[in-house]
Formats: sequence, structure tokens, C-alpha cells
Amino acid sequence: MNRNFIFVFILLTTLSIVNAIPFNKSEFYQCYTIVQPRPGVDVTITPDPPVAKTPEHFTVSGTLKHDITADKTLLNIDFYDTSKFLSAIPVYNKNFTESFKAGTKFSIDVDNVPTPDKLPLFYAIIVTVGENLGEDGNLHDIFGCSSADLSTY
Repeated sequence: MNRNFIFVFILLTTLSIVNAIPFNKSEFYQCYTIVQPRPGVDVTITPDPPVAKTPEHFTVSGTLKHDITADKTLLNIDFYDTSKFLSAIPVYNKNFTESFKAGTKFSIDVDNVPTPDKLPLFYAIIVTVGENLGEDGNLHDIFGCSSADLSTY
């Protein structure tokens, strides 16, 4: 009986330690907006989690309520420092090279997206699809948006 108790104790301790190990996978969620909710987009990144000074590969897909027009619609990727409330590096923009009708699934692969020289302690990756690029590097007409909150902690 005593041996069984010791075995169960060691087993539960091991399982709780393994469960507590953070896996640091990026989970992208639909951007939170109250006034004009926008659909989220599916985002996968490689490497995951991001590594400073190492280019990222993004695959973005989804179904939006707006047409995506080649050479007009943009994919916008922002490494946002949440403690300073500003972009950690200039926002990355890429034109879509293929058009997609509203309600149909789209997909775009983007290689060599730059990462900051030093990742902030707390940051977000914000991925948006839209049009009308402003001087600040952000889109003014957003069709879809997802973000992931990350930490180097």
C-alpha cells in the first residue's frame, strides 16, 4: 500500500511539472474591436516563437466579407511593443498578387518578414488585411485582423 502511494505521488508530481512547461506557441485570435468587428484570419509563423534578427515566414488565410484585389489589397504585419504602445520595427506590408472574391478562401505566403533586433519583453504580432495604407504604415480600411500576444519572459 505504501509503495502504491509513493508511485502515485511521483507520477502526479511528474505530470504536473510536464504540464507546467510553457510551449510558447503563438496563438492568433481575432482582433478585439467593439465598434466595427472584423473577421479574424488564420496565421501560422515559422519559426514559432519568433527569434530576434531572424526572418519569419507567415502563412495567412481565411474567408473575408470584402474582395481582395491584386496589387491593391495589402497584408500588414506589425511587431507591436505592448509596454511602449508602439511598433518595435517599421510595419511590414505586402501586396496581394492574386485576387479573391468576397466569401472565398484566400491564402498568402510571405517569406523574409523582418523581426526586431531585440524582441520586447511583452509584444504582439498584429496581422491585418485591408486597403488604403496611411503614412504611419497602418491600413485605414481593414477587412480582417488577428493578433497574438507573446513574451520573451
